[in-house]
Amino acid sequence: MVAGVVGLSGWLVACSGSAQSADTADTPEAALAALARATNDQDDDAIKKLVCAEKWREQYTFRSTLAELAGVDPRLADVEYRVQAGEVRDKTDTTATGVLERLPTKGMPDDLSAEADAALDSMAAPLPIGLVRAGDVIKLIVENGAWVAC
Repeated sequence: MVAGVVGLSGWLVACSGSAQSADTADTPEAALAALARATNDQDDDAIKKLVCAEKWREQYTFRSTLAELAGVDPRLADVEYRVQAGEVRDKTDTTATGVLERLPTKGMPDDLSAEADAALDSMAAPLPIGLVRAGDVIKLIVENGAWVAC
């Protein structure tokens, strides 16, 4: 399990961003905006380019997570995670801290069973959501010449 992965019930969310390409994250701001957009789009391929190799795990993709959610309750297969890129602070040449604000999840049923709620609490959140820490912050680093979340 990725260190710091949060339970889904506390974080069924997704995002917005700029038109910056996932391949051109040459600033931490560009990486954060692209990460937010890719999260909103639940675009695992784009997210993979924006998450450091150390943290990337195929089992934490949106594809895998939504399939697991559907096994808990078929209505959960269509939830939409929402996040919004915020400020970037504490910048150095190779590290920064970004704010990835959690927004309300779309499509979350109001009448989940206690068993479904318990299952959500125990499930890992998809990347990059599992990398977000208290205060909606996410670590950004330079890896192979590009800014990524880690």
